[in-house]
Amino acid sequence: MQYGLAGADREHDFQIIRPALATLPVSHWDVVCDTLEKLRTGCPYNVGVVLVCGSGTNGTNAMGRNRAGRTIKVGGFGYMFGDFAGGHFLATETFRAAIRSMELRDIPFSLPERVAKALGFSTRRHYWSKQKVPPPILVGEMARTISTWLVPFDFRGQ
Repeated sequence: MQYGLAGADREHDFQIIRPALATLPVSHWDVVCDTLEKLRTGCPYNVGVVLVCGSGTNGTNAMGRNRAGRTIKVGGFGYMFGDFAGGHFLATETFRAAIRSMELRDIPFSLPERVAKALGFSTRRHYWSKQKVPPPILVGEMARTISTWLVPFDFRGQ
């Protein structure tokens, strides 16, 4: 059995977690950070790089694992340490890019229509009549919108 836990990122974390897990009635187990767990479930050979952008934080972390099993992890300490691009940041930037494109303050592209549709806006005026979109709705809808918009740019199989 393998446990993947968010927040279990450094050896100090594991020194606290391992004794608690040892009390469970499971004979063979391991515990890893959630980043490594995502790599294991997302890559058939458990080799590659994974980037986690937390939805409730401004932090990101990345971890890579090679065929020899050697891992390296960077980030995960928050904005003050240079980490950003969490879910809220990405949602905000997605919304901002759509607004800027729609107003021709930036290069026009297809994202504004997808953002409008995701938020139920039928016209430009709707954007302004709903000047404040509740953050949980914004984050969830922008995550779905940007991920479906990026699907044609997925080069994992190449």
